[in-house]
Amino acid sequence: MSSACVCHIENEACWWCELGIAQKKIDEQEKTINKSASVMAELMFAFMGKDEDFPHSFEINVFEEALLYLQEHYMGEKFNLSSFEDHLNQMNRSAHKN
Repeated sequence: MSSACVCHIENEACWWCELGIAQKKIDEQEKTINKSASVMAELMFAFMGKDEDFPHSFEINVFEEALLYLQEHYMGEKFNLSSFEDHLNQMNRSAHKN
C-alpha cells in the first residue's frame, strides 16, 4: 500500500516512508497479540478457580493450548505462567485418577 511520500512530491512513497508504514502495522499487530495473550491469561486464571474434580479431556486440551500460546506471546507481569503449568499438571493428575 503506497501513499504519497512526505519526502517527495511523487505518487509513491520512498522506501523510508514504506518502512515506517510497515513498522506501524507491525506495532499494531504486536499490541493485538499482547492484548489477546492478556485476555487469555485472565480467562485461564478464572478457569483455575473453577471447582472441578473431574476435568474433561477437552478442558485439559484447551488449557494446554492456551498455555503454549501464552508461553510464546504473554509479555505481561500480572500472571506467573508457572501457576498455569502447575494447574495443568494438577488437571492431568485428576483426570488420570478417575
